[in-house]
This record gives sequence, C-alpha cells and structure tokens, in this order.
Amino acid sequence: MVLKENKIYGKPKNETQAKEYIKGLLQNDKSHYIITGISIIIEKNGKYKEFKTFDKTKIFFKDISDDEIDKWIKTGKALDRAGGYGIQDEFAVFVEKIEGNYTTAVGLPVHKVYDIIKAYI
Repeated sequence: MVLKENKIYGKPKNETQAKEYIKGLLQNDKSHYIITGISIIIEKNGKYKEFKTFDKTKIFFKDISDDEIDKWIKTGKALDRAGGYGIQDEFAVFVEKIEGNYTTAVGLPVHKVYDIIKAYI
C-alpha cells in the first residue's frame, strides 16, 4: 500500500487518476510510505505456524514535470501499480532516496521473509 498523510493510494483506475496520484505524492516534502504486508504459514512435522508482519519504507521523490509524468503514464505501467508508479521500473529515476528496504518498496520484503523462515531452513 502507498500511504501519504493518512490517504491510501491504490492502483489508479485511469490515466487521469494516475497523474493525480503522482502529483499528490509530490505535495509538501515529496515523501510517502510504502507498507508491505507478509503472511507466511510454515509446516513442520505436521504442525503449522503462521507469521504475520509488515515492513514500511519511506520514499522521497525528486521534482517531476507534468511532461515527465505524462510520458511515464503513457508506458502503461502506471495503472498496474499502487500509487501510479513502480520503483523497480523506469520511474526509479524520479526517486531521490529511500529510507528503509528497497525490496519492501518493490513488494516483497525478502529480509523479513528470510528472518521468518531461517529457523526452518
């Protein structure tokens, strides 16, 4: 989930909404959070254990012009990403910095997954 100032930015329904989302994420300090949930069920010796957790990463954008936003949206990828962008795509050039784990921003915090399953490997 993409979160800024208590507003959740899901996948945009159309190009207009995608542009609104990106422009919204650029407001104020140009930062927002990506929160990724994890649920893992592990079976060992016929017993199941469930782990639920999440990780949060803060993303800071650079300034992005309307033309640059429009070019990104025209790639077609904006409609398939929460917040209208993917840090792992060409959009990465607009990310100034991140505070937290990159894989959380991509959508699978592998460091957390590893911490959960390492006792069972």
